[in-house]
Parts: sequence; C-alpha cells; structure tokens
Amino acid sequence: MPTVKSWRSHAISHSLFSPTTLKSAVERLKFVQADPIRSPARAQDLILRQRVENYRVSDLERHYPNLNIG
Repeated sequence: MPTVKSWRSHAISHSLFSPTTLKSAVERLKFVQADPIRSPARAQDLILRQRVENYRVSDLERHYPNLNIG
C-alpha cells in the first residue's frame, strides 16, 4: 500500500524538479519569498523542503550569504 511519503515523492517528481542543492533550487526558482510568519511554517521553508535534499528549517538563512547567487 502506498505511503504518504511515496505519494508525496511521486507528486513532486511529476510536477516539480527532483530534490537538489539549496543553491541550484534557488537559481532554478529565480526567487523564494521570505516569510517571517512561522505558522504553520515560513514560506521559504515550505517551498525548499520539497526541492532541496535534506533541507532543514532556516537552511536558506544560514547558507544564503555563501551561495553566491543573485
């Protein structure tokens, strides 16, 4: 029986790009809206969680200065 995780993976792989690095995801998306409201989660974390391998909350803020993008 399919799990929620397998359905999520299937939906992502058929509608978005495969999980990648943080830098590649931001470059491909062209922008990520930063949202200070954390309920249920900030927009950038929701967007990047499905697109970046092993993404964790606030990775964008931690790594952005070293990504050399934009």
